[in-house]
Amino acid sequence: MIYDIWENTQDNRCQISRLEAKDLDQCVKMVLDYYVKPEFHDSSCEDFIDDKLSYLTIPDPDIDDEEDFESSDLTFEIHVSDDQTTKSFKMISGHDEFLTLEKGEIKTPFSLGKLLDQSKKLGDLLD
Repeated sequence: MIYDIWENTQDNRCQISRLEAKDLDQCVKMVLDYYVKPEFHDSSCEDFIDDKLSYLTIPDPDIDDEEDFESSDLTFEIHVSDDQTTKSFKMISGHDEFLTLEKGEIKTPFSLGKLLDQSKKLGDLLD
């Protein structure tokens, strides 16, 4: 099944990727593993709305005040995609942020953005 991943912060809401997972539970785990540092996994909160929508919230570790909690957290909206055939999510940077699992590891397609990143790293090593 293909999911659309949206990121909500205090200042912004935008789609950041698409991913393929066998179910919503696996999708939530993939989002945590790809976008969230392991030390914040235990503090994450899942809010399953139904079998097509879930919210994954990562509280801001620097905020102790309950009143400020909601405005400073990071929330991922996870939607079952209306498009279950397109296995791509091209970013303006040239990266393709379509995530899949391969042998238990998250993989993204090779894209122009990755090629540019590799070229830059090679250039830095040669300097």
